[in-house]
Amino acid sequence: MKSIRLTVIFSLVLLAGCRIFDRPEPIPAFIKIERFTLTTQSAHGTASSRITDCWVFLNDNYIGAYELPALVPIHAEGDNNIKIRAGIMKNGIAADRSFYPFYTFYNENINLVRDCTYLINPEITYEQGYLPWIEDFEDPGFKFNPHQSDTTMFIVTPAEHTGLLEGNCGMIRMNATSTRCEMRTNEPYFNNFPRNLELPAYLELNFKCNHEFVIGILSRDSQSPTLFPARLFTFKSTEDNQGTMQWRKTYLYLTDITSFFPTAIDFELYILAENWDRKNGIEIFVDNLKVFYRQ
Repeated sequence: MKSIRLTVIFSLVLLAGCRIFDRPEPIPAFIKIERFTLTTQSAHGTASSRITDCWVFLNDNYIGAYELPALVPIHAEGDNNIKIRAGIMKNGIAADRSFYPFYTFYNENINLVRDCTYLINPEITYEQGYLPWIEDFEDPGFKFNPHQSDTTMFIVTPAEHTGLLEGNCGMIRMNATSTRCEMRTNEPYFNNFPRNLELPAYLELNFKCNHEFVIGILSRDSQSPTLFPARLFTFKSTEDNQGTMQWRKTYLYLTDITSFFPTAIDFELYILAENWDRKNGIEIFVDNLKVFYRQ
């Protein structure tokens, strides 16, 4: 009889415990984020962007990162502070996402009511205090020079070519007689690129192409008379199923390379296209290059 009583008591405790753990959570409030709007001042160049995610903070506590468009549950009510940062794919890789540190965050106090949805389309700009290096090909000359090449980059205008993005752009054209085009910068501004992997340095650019090309970083230390090339990213053709090239936007994380050269005294960027198969009709377009970094 005693064992029966103990079994009944134990069963009641389990049932009570189940009721405690199965208690439903309160209904959250929701914020709906469809897109970001980026505005720029003239010193920051184009407002072209590729913002794929939103990083959400509640009262400065990280809630999570969500792919756009997003419906974000917020488990709070009453007056609360919401901060939202614009998220990107680093190096164009879907599995490597981060908020972009050179965009401002959206900041708003909202009186949250449970089971209500608040539509937010954050307006952001670039962080003040960071003036980028820009090459948008709108000036007669541009900031790349050929190196050991049998062809070169040139500026193309909307009057000369349809399907450009924003005004002029840089173009590399290759045929069966041209096998290599390497374009290099010569910018003292790049010599202070961060060597610490945690300090961000990014190259933004728009591009379209029907042939692969490379963007990389050149480095030199005090013991070397020449620049050493390191490939950062290889771009593939952006042609769609109809063979039409489509413009893309990407953010390349330069510190992935510069952190490997802590003693470097000189850094440069390079663009490289090679045509060892001697194909005809190769076209590569780049525009709106921007470099931001922190020290």
